[in-house]
Amino acid sequence: MTIEKKDYRTMRNDLRALIRKKLFTCDINPLVYVEILGRKYMSCLDTGATSSLINSVLAEKLRERGYYPDKSDRLFNTANGVVRCNGVVRVPLKLTADDRTYFHKFFVINDLPLDF
Repeated sequence: MTIEKKDYRTMRNDLRALIRKKLFTCDINPLVYVEILGRKYMSCLDTGATSSLINSVLAEKLRERGYYPDKSDRLFNTANGVVRCNGVVRVPLKLTADDRTYFHKFFVINDLPLDF
C-alpha cells in the first residue's frame, strides 16, 4: 500500500497550523507525541526522513490489533550498517495536539531500539 500525496500535504499543513498556534515547535526538540491505536508514543519528527520505522515489538502489538505487516525486503542504511526490513504496515496515526487521524506507512526493523 502507498500513502497518497494528499495525506502528506494535509499533515504538513496541519503541522504548520500547530506551529502557528504554538502547540508544536521545531526549534530545538523534534519530539512529538503520537497516538497509535489508542496508545501514546513519543516519536521523532524528522521532516527530512523518507521512511518511518518501528521495531518488531510494536509490530507485534499491531498484529494483535489486526494490522499485519506485508512482506518487504527493503534495505536501510543506519549508523550500525545496513539492515533489512522485515515488513511494512499502514496504521492510523494521530498527532496528540491534533484531532485528525492519518494512515501512515511504517517499515518494521527487528532490532530497532524503541522504548515503550
